[in-house]
Amino acid sequence: QKEQGKEIDLGTMEGVYVAKVEEEGSAAEAGLKEGDVITAVDGKKVVKMSELQEYLTNKRPGDKVTVTYLRKKAKKTATLTLKNEQGNTNIVKDADLDVLGGTFRPVTEQEKKDMNISYGLAVTKVANGALKDAAVYKGFIILQANDAPMKTLNDLQKAVKDASTSKDPVLILKGISPTGKKAYFAVMLDKQ
Repeated sequence: QKEQGKEIDLGTMEGVYVAKVEEEGSAAEAGLKEGDVITAVDGKKVVKMSELQEYLTNKRPGDKVTVTYLRKKAKKTATLTLKNEQGNTNIVKDADLDVLGGTFRPVTEQEKKDMNISYGLAVTKVANGALKDAAVYKGFIILQANDAPMKTLNDLQKAVKDASTSKDPVLILKGISPTGKKAYFAVMLDKQ
């Protein structure tokens, strides 16, 4: 707020300004509102958003934290129960490539020429797992997963990880079949 040149008196120069409260989130449940300034968590002073995030990364969904905050300069505290990105207290495991049940390799120079593509990941094996459930087959070349280009295994790993912890744990694969036809698959990552 200060950096934007807004001269607002929040009753403190230090703390984390609450710019938005997710409707279903822990903060809303605990009664935090936009405009509040968080000054401490569990009695530990927080000055920057990064400090707050760092503190919370060591916590797990279901843990309770006590937040000290100022509203209209009045000091208040609230206890909130942390939730995961899916809005519940289950511990979200970052899915890794194992969940897909397949093996992959970057496309070869020859495949790039033949298929007229500049990158992609070829599916070299499909075992039991999310790929099989989605009817993805060996030989399919993944060009994009959730709109991100798939150039390396790391790209796919990141896409799986991001999707698995999102509200909608689905991986939309766009690519081409070995015959060069465009194909799309929706791979569900949530097995619970």
